[in-house]
Amino acid sequence: MLRSVVAIIIVAVSQLGCCCCTDFMKGFNKGFKEGVNRGRQQANDDGERAKQDDDARRKADLDQLIAKNLGPNKFAGALAPTSAYWADLKKTIDQRQYVTNKASSNRVDTRPFSDTYPQGGVLIGFFAGEGDQQVVVFLQPIYLTKQGEKVGRAFGRPGKQVQCLKAKAGYAVGGATMRQGAILDAITVTFMRVDGDRLNPADRYDSMQVGGDGGGPMPFMSAGPFLVGIHGKQNENDNHSPAESPNCLGFYSLP
Repeated sequence: MLRSVVAIIIVAVSQLGCCCCTDFMKGFNKGFKEGVNRGRQQANDDGERAKQDDDARRKADLDQLIAKNLGPNKFAGALAPTSAYWADLKKTIDQRQYVTNKASSNRVDTRPFSDTYPQGGVLIGFFAGEGDQQVVVFLQPIYLTKQGEKVGRAFGRPGKQVQCLKAKAGYAVGGATMRQGAILDAITVTFMRVDGDRLNPADRYDSMQVGGDGGGPMPFMSAGPFLVGIHGKQNENDNHSPAESPNCLGFYSLP
């Protein structure tokens, strides 16, 4: 603010070359307007630099969290690294032969998103973050692949804190309970034990909840098929949640 005031005064004073009152006022007004514009531009530049610095810090923190929590493929059986199952899964993904399960909202005023792992991956978790308003502002899926644990596309902007919601050894994502109103208020992931090339819904547990208690619960649970991707809608600044944040969530499952 002080820099803006100084800029206004300097530019205004530089216009005072005439003793005539009218010319003086014209010069002063011109200088004042130029100073105001420069001050505003300086404030905008400072704000943009601060946002870029904050984005860089959040990305660095997220990169560290990802590196800390991803590991190799230690499964045996159908999901073992040497299993022929992965070739069949890649073919299913390539040909989009998976089932599209309904998303947690039918909103049409937002932009659709979709993610599967191109080489074939089974969903085993999420990196999920909430914002200042206690709504979900960031989601990034975690997949088990032939080559190990990998992340998919990131949706939204990492909030004040990102949590790793990843299945323990021998389990994978079997579904989730989304709290949904106008936006995706919260998510709790359900993990199910892997039995061969299917999930066992009778052996399951839930993650912590990311987000607040707004909206109502909208659960989705697999009856046994693996989940291999996600889809949904992203906010385009509807004044309910930060721009680009996920507004609803659905899953792709194997037939």
